[in-house]
Amino acid sequence: MYVEVKADSRMNGTGNAVVETVSNFATGREGWYYKTKASHVFFVDVVANVIHCVRVEELKELYETKKYTFRHIRTQQMENGTYYKEAEIALIPIAKLMELPHYVQLNAENVAAVA
Repeated sequence: MYVEVKADSRMNGTGNAVVETVSNFATGREGWYYKTKASHVFFVDVVANVIHCVRVEELKELYETKKYTFRHIRTQQMENGTYYKEAEIALIPIAKLMELPHYVQLNAENVAAVA
């Protein structure tokens, strides 16, 4: 089992998980969403100390069936510290992730109970 981990300091304020669909428009490189070999994605809210755990297959089904309802944003990101690349992200509401059949939320209390 492989896990894709995505840490975000703005998730708590926006209520959205960020999914990179295009990594670099100039080169045509796909985002991690299309390239991941992971079975699960852990979206880590570093402000609220919460981890939203979802199965990749369920995330992909959600995105593919509802992608036109999610907000997509083109962003500029520094790559290799030398230049800016233009990427695209989709904002998926955490509330939608919570509806997935195998969604799990981890926080300080239940992680401590497992450890």
